[in-house]
Amino acid sequence: MRLFSIISIFLCVCFSADAQSDGLLLKAALLQREAYYAEEPTSANAMLLEKARVQLDAEEPQAASSTLAHIKAWLLDEGQLRTYRLLQEEAYYGSEDWESALSCIDSTDTDWQHLALDALVFAANRRYDDSKAYAKNYIEQAFPSDRQDEAMLQIEELYRHKPRYTSQKAAVALSFLPPLGQALAGHTREGFGALITEAASAAFTVWQIIEGCYVTGIVGGGIMLEMAYMDNFNNTLRYTEEANRRNRAEFLGKLETILKVR
Repeated sequence: MRLFSIISIFLCVCFSADAQSDGLLLKAALLQREAYYAEEPTSANAMLLEKARVQLDAEEPQAASSTLAHIKAWLLDEGQLRTYRLLQEEAYYGSEDWESALSCIDSTDTDWQHLALDALVFAANRRYDDSKAYAKNYIEQAFPSDRQDEAMLQIEELYRHKPRYTSQKAAVALSFLPPLGQALAGHTREGFGALITEAASAAFTVWQIIEGCYVTGIVGGGIMLEMAYMDNFNNTLRYTEEANRRNRAEFLGKLETILKVR
């Protein structure tokens, strides 16, 4: 039965489009099998740690998080526990769960190999001073001496132009006075469109009331105005979220390039 399972997994991988990625997934499946049949919990933990690493190499951070959740952390030795925390941090970072990744950082960890990931996690959480310090520390310890000065200059330039974070609360508050909220999120043209829509709805309401059509003016015009405001409100939230996500992704991509972690 076990041989049949292994052969089935192997055949599925062979006929897949991405052989390299699926080769890693095959290895992860075999590690899962070894963990399942392990006689000792410590052996199962070791297999699951390796499986999580393989899943991260296959760019499957959410699957890696799920694997790490099945590890009995209280049975890990000191070295395994450091590996476990690092894998957790990397899995959360890959899943864009920035706050959970931040909680995995151990400030007492002196292993320089973790500094690059810590710098990225700090930057993702907009803690740029901490991120810059960790990035410089990593460059000092990981880069050859003839590359350090250039990398340091790149770091200084990058953090000098760190991304601007747009507060969703401020944007939403200003969205009731278009185009201010949309302009804050970088969508001035859409803001003027919202202003025209809301002004037209308000004008229709006033016109109907002046004409004596109170029901049409109050009910119909009121509904149109409410819909225009709600649409403006939701769009401002979306624009702000997209702008923050885009700016953060661009910054992290540049930082990854400098630190050569990808």
